[in-house]
Amino acid sequence: MVDPTEKLIRQLSLIAYLISARRPVTASEIRRDVEGYSEMSEDAFPRRFYADRAELEAVGIVLGVEKPEDGEPAHEKYSLPRELRSPINELLIDLLERIRRRVSLCDVDVAVATGTSDGAVADWVSRRAAPNDAQAALLGQLLATVELLQLRIEPDAVRSWLRRSVSALDGRTPLEILAAGGYPAIAGFARDLTDPHRT
Repeated sequence: MVDPTEKLIRQLSLIAYLISARRPVTASEIRRDVEGYSEMSEDAFPRRFYADRAELEAVGIVLGVEKPEDGEPAHEKYSLPRELRSPINELLIDLLERIRRRVSLCDVDVAVATGTSDGAVADWVSRRAAPNDAQAALLGQLLATVELLQLRIEPDAVRSWLRRSVSALDGRTPLEILAAGGYPAIAGFARDLTDPHRT
């Protein structure tokens, strides 16, 4: 049975990756670069990727697919059409609100991770404004990180871990690393995390 949290992490990571890629990407790039896919076998990846795409489609997020001239599915390229940015932003903000009920992330935490101000985050949550593409990608990565951390440590410890200077991260906080584009490093570190006080 598929773990729903692992599935959500993959889907958030996929959305963030496609937003930040700014170009169509191949399935092999997705498998290599998107959290949750790289450790899958060659047989499991297409099934999971197809299932994730189908679930995203069910909520209105239909990936653009460029069919190759040779008709080979391995050469298809995927992207997020521009017209999906608004529904994706809505989805990300809805998830942020749900996560904040479990983990007490404040606007400042989200602002640090997305490279914006806490006032801008407040505007996103109140639906007065929306994140730009770079901020939406970082928000998706933050949400995936929080979900991943909750598999490893208690929800009460997530916020303090994200804000704490970690020696294994060159003394920077995980929120700062996320803002600098370091999601792969944070995701890998979080997957190995077993002790919330690890530094």
